[in-house]
Amino acid sequence: MGFFINDLHQHIDQLHKQQFGTNHGEEIFTCYRGQGISEKDFDEMIRSKGGLMSFNHFLSTSKERDVSLFFAESNLSNPTLIAILFVIKTDPRQSAVSFASIRGISATPEEDEILFSMHSVFRIDDIKLISENGKLHEVHLTLTSVKDKQLHELTEQIRQESFPYAYGWYRLGLVLVQLNQNEKAAEICQMLLNQIKEQSDNHGSIVKFVGSTLIIRQQSLPANHPNMVSSYNNIGLVYYNMGDYPKALSYYEKALAIKQQSFHLDHSSLAASYNNIGVVYEGMKNYLEAYSYYECAVEIAEQSLSSNHPNLKNMIYNLERLKAQPTRSNSPVGTQEESNQLSTDSTPILTQPSTPVSLEADNLSVTKKVKQRDYENSVNKEVQPCNNKDIGLFVNKEHISDPEIYAVLTNPWVPSSNYKFPLVQMHQKMRSVCQHSWLQTYPWLGYSPILQDVLCCYCVLFKRQCSVADRARNSLGQLVFKPLSSLNKASEYLQLHEKTEYHIFSKQQAENFKLNFEHPNKAIDIILDNANQEQEATNRKILSSIIKCIMFIAKQNLAFRGHDDDGIDHKSSENLGNIVFALKNLADNHFILLGNFKELILFRADSGDKMLETHLHTAAKNAMYMSAEIQNQLINICGNMIKEEIVRHVIEKKKFYSIIADGTSDISGTEQLSLSIRYLSYDNDQIDIKEDFIGFTPVADGSAKGISEKIMDYLRAVGLDLAYLRGQGYDGCSVMSGHLGGVQKLISNIEPKAIYVHCASHSLDLAICDACDDRNIQLFFGTIKNIVRFISSSPKRQNLLKSAIGATSCDTKRKKLTKLVEHRWVEKHTSVLVFKQLFSGVVIFLEHMIESSDSETSANSLAYFKSVKDLDFIICLFVVSRVFAILKPYTEMLQSKNCELIQLYDNIQNVATHLAELKYDTTKFEELTAELEVFCRDNDIIFTLPRRNKYNNVNDYLKSIYKKFIDTTLSELGARFSEHQRSIIYIINLLPSNVVDKTLMDVENIFRFYESDLPAKNADLVKAEFELWQHKWKKSSADERTSNIISTLNSLLPIKSFYPNLYCLFEIFAVLPVTVATAERSFSTMKRIKTTLRNSIGDNRLSDLALIHIHRDIANSLDVEDIIDIF
Repeated sequence: MGFFINDLHQHIDQLHKQQFGTNHGEEIFTCYRGQGISEKDFDEMIRSKGGLMSFNHFLSTSKERDVSLFFAESNLSNPTLIAILFVIKTDPRQSAVSFASIRGISATPEEDEILFSMHSVFRIDDIKLISENGKLHEVHLTLTSVKDKQLHELTEQIRQESFPYAYGWYRLGLVLVQLNQNEKAAEICQMLLNQIKEQSDNHGSIVKFVGSTLIIRQQSLPANHPNMVSSYNNIGLVYYNMGDYPKALSYYEKALAIKQQSFHLDHSSLAASYNNIGVVYEGMKNYLEAYSYYECAVEIAEQSLSSNHPNLKNMIYNLERLKAQPTRSNSPVGTQEESNQLSTDSTPILTQPSTPVSLEADNLSVTKKVKQRDYENSVNKEVQPCNNKDIGLFVNKEHISDPEIYAVLTNPWVPSSNYKFPLVQMHQKMRSVCQHSWLQTYPWLGYSPILQDVLCCYCVLFKRQCSVADRARNSLGQLVFKPLSSLNKASEYLQLHEKTEYHIFSKQQAENFKLNFEHPNKAIDIILDNANQEQEATNRKILSSIIKCIMFIAKQNLAFRGHDDDGIDHKSSENLGNIVFALKNLADNHFILLGNFKELILFRADSGDKMLETHLHTAAKNAMYMSAEIQNQLINICGNMIKEEIVRHVIEKKKFYSIIADGTSDISGTEQLSLSIRYLSYDNDQIDIKEDFIGFTPVADGSAKGISEKIMDYLRAVGLDLAYLRGQGYDGCSVMSGHLGGVQKLISNIEPKAIYVHCASHSLDLAICDACDDRNIQLFFGTIKNIVRFISSSPKRQNLLKSAIGATSCDTKRKKLTKLVEHRWVEKHTSVLVFKQLFSGVVIFLEHMIESSDSETSANSLAYFKSVKDLDFIICLFVVSRVFAILKPYTEMLQSKNCELIQLYDNIQNVATHLAELKYDTTKFEELTAELEVFCRDNDIIFTLPRRNKYNNVNDYLKSIYKKFIDTTLSELGARFSEHQRSIIYIINLLPSNVVDKTLMDVENIFRFYESDLPAKNADLVKAEFELWQHKWKKSSADERTSNIISTLNSLLPIKSFYPNLYCLFEIFAVLPVTVATAERSFSTMKRIKTTLRNSIGDNRLSDLALIHIHRDIANSLDVEDIIDIF
């Protein structure tokens, strides 16, 4: 694979030089690439906008936008991916990577393809959405140039962090250790060791090579210079692999001696040397000495290395392995094979160059700038051991604890008066890295034996990164992150440093720190912090009281404001001493008329909420937190939390849902669109259908496009994914239901499986309206509507009607008529049935009105009286009430939230069957005729037809109207509900009650239509699942076979793993909407909230108040503390 990658890169590089060389240069061009990426990667790309990104593979692009757009759109069907169209601007004259056109030589020679080499780096210029479904984005990239400063800095940083002073496999091993890829690093180390063993016959040349390196360093460095360590270690390793353990031990001990002079006793570098010496002693079979050195190594490493560091693990392994031996005498242990194994396992560890052990002479880090230190004249005869107060330990340290800072500030490590500081050669002179007079003159100056240089204790401990006065924000250098190198002008530099603003600031921080550490209770930041915490707790309690009052009023649907709600005049309470008097209008001796909200606030304060009472007395007028703006913010937070709770079930479980929408105008004339969702809830191992209102949104554009965009934007805003939308429920107006340009069609274009279902209640109402097309039936409804309006318009007439009803023998609790509302389907049926029940009382009332009212009222009463006493009206009353009595329970059933399409279909079938039987049932017709005759006799109605009537007798006339009304009703039911039948015809065949005698052909279409939603898309698996499902119910009795979707889903729940595809289909059909009754109910709430007296309420406030009022159960469960956190 490596050969292939290298060859391909070379080929691209060659083509690049041919196509974009000096004589073939091309201007800037644009190419494209389409692909899908995960949501996580897309979010990372958005956060990196303006930065750099790299492709870790060969990048294929095209100059043809349509080709790349096709590949991008192919990812839209995958809900886990975001489709991306990369638009790449490329300048061949400035590119830092090879690329070439491979048109004519690629697998698709006709495509104008541009192929970039691996690890091409681009700058992310812009990201924008180019599709309505929110899943196709266009990302603009620019190929980085050779002059790109950010790329150069990034490359240099990576180079510096990847051990530039090491080479080959050894360097790769160090990088892998840094990345915690310890197993891979171990493989490389073992490979290097194996190469050394394989070349054991050439050890002489290896010794000669590393020996020559040692000689060079001895000529240029002092004998105990830290950089001599690496040479001694390398020679020791070679002699160890040659089996010459005494010489290996000698060189390892020389390396240890230098480390003991250069580092403090618990430095990790010493642990490595102790471990290496232990390995040699183990090879010499001196197990007691080996064990002693292993113990020292582990003890030091446990103090200086992290618990999961590979070096520490290796040292512990050596110690434990040796401890497990049967004996640790000086005699050989075990067999010769075991001894060889010990030597193999005990090879010296590979250490990262984080200590001076691995520093080479050509990369001395800090010492590079001050050149070589001559230790021969400066090393102290009595070396003072370092401790954890050495200021050098804290340079670039991420986290410094407070006790560590305090210890360094109050009791730093100070060299003794006879301590000799190291010397360095600078400008042909030997200079000391520090002088005792410096430490006495500048108390903030500290000497570090580890770094063998001086540092500013204040600036190091308090981590000043740069100077505030430096607009370029350059990192600080000497005395902060680097030791002092300007030794020839040290005094001047130290004086200058003492006057810098960042040093003065660090000094102030040090003084404040000491004060706070020694007297924590007096620290100003702690005092302020405690005061802030107390104030925060008080404010949260006050807000909690205010929020509870807001929630109470919103849940009870009370008006917030009153006639004059300008705020509480808290200042007038200073002399009155009682908060209630603060609200009095003393000039007129009247109380101010406050709204319910502030009255409730006062009631709560007066009832014992002392904290709220104090707030009302003392708070500034602009800090009362009771203004309309604050109310709106808190109400909006509550509304959003309720919406989040509703949609959480759908979002978390990525379940299917349907949208239910209907529109109406509020009292101010604004068109409000009510939105609800229908989904499945899974509580206590029980599946139920939920229909929940999720808000109102105003509609300015009443076109299909405007409404569809409103619906989709709202769904996205609440976090619902259109990819899981499977149903749309609207009324039958053309704007919503149009097959070419209606709302349902526009949404279906984006999500084709979002099936539109016409509201069943609307369909039933339209069927009845069309059935009432007969002139006599229309006059009948008009008469009832006018009489009800005539009576309800006057309280006096309503009381007279009650008296008239009481005077009859009618045994009923009803004392008034029900309004006949066009689009209140249940009320329309109820109005007719109640009118028939109270007919005698209505007649008596009209007779009284004729005799005792003014001329106009008497005339109207007489007209109504003649109409209701007419036989045509009575016949229509009986016929319509008979049919409505049958339809009423089904109409009420359609109002249920958990009604499903299967139930609708079954109920409409039952209604149709019942009406058809009623039409031809002579016995029922004779009973109706007899009932009509008795009714006419009891109410003094002439039971004969007028001469103008074409029928011979009442019986024939009644039969004509009776059969015509039933026929028309049956015809309209069939026409209006044919679409509903088509929507569910296939799922019915999968119900347990029907599946036993079906074949796969009967349900094949439904599996094909929802193929992308099914867990298993394999045809054989679907077939096997269907046969297993059919077999299951064939063995069951007819009574056990469920006939509706919800019952089937609940029976499937324990065994859904056996029927994943069927379970998915039943879930989809369970959420298909039946009616828009939920939206209609929300209109009632809207009319109670936004009334004539509250007609200026905002759209957002209206929606949020409706959510709180309708979902009072969710509102009761909201945590006030969560509301405050969001606020």
